[in-house]
Amino acid sequence: SDNGGGDFAVTVTPVADGPVTLDVASSVATDTAGNANNAATQFTIENDETPPTVTISTSSSDPVSGAFSVDIDFSEDVTGLALGDIVVGNGAASALTGSGDSYSATITPAADGTVTVDVGAGAASDDAGNGNTAATQFSIESDSTMPAVVISTVSSDPVSGTFIVTILFDEAVTGFTSGEVV
Repeated sequence: SDNGGGDFAVTVTPVADGPVTLDVASSVATDTAGNANNAATQFTIENDETPPTVTISTSSSDPVSGAFSVDIDFSEDVTGLALGDIVVGNGAASALTGSGDSYSATITPAADGTVTVDVGAGAASDDAGNGNTAATQFSIESDSTMPAVVISTVSSDPVSGTFIVTILFDEAVTGFTSGEVV
């Protein structure tokens, strides 16, 4: 559109992410004296319409016992991520640290069972203002309850000589040997 006095406006619609360049060649317009224009210095601007993606992971083993740390990694640098953007099912988030494309937070389970961690769409944005996509829900099992153990026998009391006892844990355990029986 001609805004008058040599001022023109052009709407540019990029077709992809990446650099968008505009050129005005020499001699495409003339002033009232008949002088042709010089070529313009090329104009370049970066187009970024792709929202950052985000993944949530941990180096903790599954199941966890107690608080653990999660890594929240974006596909590019973002700003604006806040502790309240981390939604925890069966627990709470604390101690958010990081910047750019890498963050971490402490997750403290509220009870035994499944703990989920979500970061919703638009929690953070890139330099172009694109809000992130929602992360795939992270899930891990929490088991902070110590295994209970019961010792019993089918022998009558008192016994005379050798007898057998049954040692029963209320969940699967590892590392138990006969040397542990005192």
